[in-house]
Amino acid sequence: MLRRAWLLFSLTAACGGYETEGFTQSRSGYETKWFTQSLTHVPSDTRTFRQRYLVETHGNNAVLFYSGNEGPITDFWASAGFVHYLGAKLGAVVLFAEARYYGESVPAHDVKWLKTELILADYANLVKQLNPAESPVVVFGGSYGGTLATFLRLTYPEIFVGALAASAPIGYYDRQGWAQRNVTENTWADRVAHSYGRYPRCLDAIAATNTALRRAPFLKQRLRLCDGSALGTDHAALFQYALEGLPQQDYAPLWPVRAACETLVDATDRVAAAEAIIMATLGNGTCVEVPAEGPGGVPGDGPGVGSWGFQSCTETLHEFSSATPVRRYTFNLTAQTELCRRLYGVAPDPTYLTRRYGGYAIPGRVTNVFFSAGGLDPWTGGTFTESEPHDASVEFCFMPSGAHHADLRAPRDDDPSDIVACRVREEKAIAGWIAAARSSSRRVLRGRRNATDRILDACPVDAFQRATLHVSQLLPGSLDKLGGLDEVVRVYEERYDAVAKDTSKTCDPAWPLSTRGKGLLVNLGEGTTGTRFLECVMERSSTLRGGHNIHTDRLSLALTDAYDYLSDSPLPYEVVPLLLSHPGKLMAGVLLTLRDPVDWVRSRVDHHASKKCCKCCSVSAPPCGAKEWINASRPDYLTYYGRLSFVYKAWVACLATSPSLGFDASNLYALNLFARKPLKMQEGLFSALRRFVGSAAIKKRAYNRAWKKCATH
Repeated sequence: MLRRAWLLFSLTAACGGYETEGFTQSRSGYETKWFTQSLTHVPSDTRTFRQRYLVETHGNNAVLFYSGNEGPITDFWASAGFVHYLGAKLGAVVLFAEARYYGESVPAHDVKWLKTELILADYANLVKQLNPAESPVVVFGGSYGGTLATFLRLTYPEIFVGALAASAPIGYYDRQGWAQRNVTENTWADRVAHSYGRYPRCLDAIAATNTALRRAPFLKQRLRLCDGSALGTDHAALFQYALEGLPQQDYAPLWPVRAACETLVDATDRVAAAEAIIMATLGNGTCVEVPAEGPGGVPGDGPGVGSWGFQSCTETLHEFSSATPVRRYTFNLTAQTELCRRLYGVAPDPTYLTRRYGGYAIPGRVTNVFFSAGGLDPWTGGTFTESEPHDASVEFCFMPSGAHHADLRAPRDDDPSDIVACRVREEKAIAGWIAAARSSSRRVLRGRRNATDRILDACPVDAFQRATLHVSQLLPGSLDKLGGLDEVVRVYEERYDAVAKDTSKTCDPAWPLSTRGKGLLVNLGEGTTGTRFLECVMERSSTLRGGHNIHTDRLSLALTDAYDYLSDSPLPYEVVPLLLSHPGKLMAGVLLTLRDPVDWVRSRVDHHASKKCCKCCSVSAPPCGAKEWINASRPDYLTYYGRLSFVYKAWVACLATSPSLGFDASNLYALNLFARKPLKMQEGLFSALRRFVGSAAIKKRAYNRAWKKCATH
C-alpha cells in the first residue's frame, strides 16, 4: 500500500547477492536467484517468466517465506528484519519471493495476468519446488503482503503451516461489513488526520500549506519535479500524497509525523516546507519522482499507470473519501471506472477479493494465522480484531504504538513495549506451528499408508477447491447452474469427511505398483464427453496400443498395463487404484475430457432406455470413486447428478496434479471438446500428447488428418 513507503528516509537495503542455484549458505547477506514460473498455471499453457527470489540459509528446521507485495523484493528484505531475526534463531531458510509484474519479475506478456490468485499460485509452486526436504513453511507478509499471507494459508494449508499477517487490510475490501465495525469510507483518512492531530497546530499548518501551494507561482520549478507536466491540476496533491504516507512509517527513531509537524508549524515559507517534505518522501536526491498512480487519485492508492494501478482497476480498489485538513476528496466509482476503462479497458470490482476469499469471515475459516495491527496505522481500519468469530488457533495483537506492520521491522532496543510484547507472542506461535508440523510429519511417515489415507491426503478440501476453479474455467457458467462454487465444494467436503471420520468406510485396496517400462496414458473423462472421438484420433494417429470402453466390470493392473492408452468405462470407477499403482513417471499423463455437467446428465439419460431410472449410466462418487446410479425420477436429478459429475471432474484434476502422488500440473491436460474453439483445442491437445508420449508416438500430419476424419463421423 502506498509504495513510496519503501523509499522514505533512505531505508537501508541489505547487502546485495549473486545469482546461484538451490538453497546454499549465503556469505554476503542474501543470494539473488531466479525461478522459471508458469504464466497462467494452466497445464496446457507453456508460457513462463523469470521470478526473482532472495534466500539466506540458517538451517533446515523450517522455511520462513515472505510473500512479496507491490514493489521490488529487495525493499521488503530490507524492511522485514523480524523475519531475519527469526530465521537465525529458529535455524531456518529465509526466502523472499517477488510478486509478478513488480521489481524485476515482469513477464513479457499482457498485464492481464496480474491477479492475486496467480500471485498465490506462483508462491505455492515456488515453495513446493524449492523445499524438497518438506520442512514446515511459515508465510509472512505486511500490508498487501499480509493479505497474500492470509490467502496463502487459507488456500494452500498443505504447504504453509501458519501465517503472520501484519497490518493486512482485508476488511477494507468487505464494504458490507463496515457499518457493524464502525468503518466508513472516511476511516482511512480520519486515521491519517488523527496522527497529525496529536501535535499542536499541525492540522492548521497543513491546511495553510495546502492553500499556499495552490496560490504559489512557479510551483513546478520550486518543487523540483523530474517531470514538470506531472504536477496535475491540484498543486497541493503531491504534498497531500506525501503526508498520507508518513503515518504508516511512524517508527522510532525518526518519528516522521512529528518531524513533518515541527517543520510545518515553524515554517515561515510554507512552499519551502512542503518542498522539503515532498523531497524527503518522493525525491531521488535531485528531483521529485511523481508516483505512477497519483497524485490526486483515491486516498490510499488508486487506479493509474503501473502494476498497482492496474490491480486497483481490477480487484484492489479502495473506496476511500477524505474530509480532513490533509485532503478533501469524495470517492466516485463512476469516475474511477471511466479512468480504468481508458487505461486498461477494464472496470474495478471492489468486492472481488471478498467474494473469493471471505472478507471479515476469514478468521472463522482459517487456522494458524496471527493477525497484527497498529494504532498509528491508517490501514488498521481494515484489519481484523478478536471480536471477529475465529478459530481457536487464530491470534490477534494490537499495538497502540505501532505504525504500518511495525512488528515486521528489525527489533531495536528503543522499540515501544507493546511492539516488543507482540513480537514475543508471534515468535511463540510460529515456533509452535513448526514444532507441531514436524511432529505431525513424523507420525504420517510412521503410518497412514493404506489406500484410503493416501487418496485423502492427495486431495484435501482446499486442494479440491483450487481444482474446481481450474475446471470451471473450461466450463463457463457451469458452476452457476449447480448453485455456485460453495455448493460444489460442500458436496465434496461432506463425502470427504464421511470417509475421513469413519474408519469403516475405505477405498478399495491399491493394486501393486506397476512394473511397466514406460508410463501409461489415460483419459479419465466420463463417457459422453467426446471419448469416442478422442479414441478415434488416437487410433488413427498414434502408435500406442489403445483400449476404449473395455468390457469388464473390474479392471486390474495386469489388464491396464497391457495397453499404452486407456479411456472410458470402467476407468472413472477405478481412479484410486489406477493412480496409486502408477505414481510419478509411471503415469505418462492424464487427459480429462469435459462437458457441461447438466448437459452431460441430460445426454446420458436421453441416450439410454429408461427415463425413470437410468440403470445403464452412473456417476463416479469421490473420494473413493464409488459408482452411483443416476435416478432420473428425482425432480432435481439434473442439478443433483450434475454436481456429482462436476465433483468427479475436479477430483480427478486434483489427484492428477497431487505432489503426494508424484504428480504436478504438467501431468494433466483437461479439454472441453464441446467448446467453440476447435482449432485451438486441436493444437493444445497435440502439444499435450507430444509432452506425454513423445514425438515418436504421434505425428503431426497423421494427427491433423485423424482429427478431420474423426470429426466427420
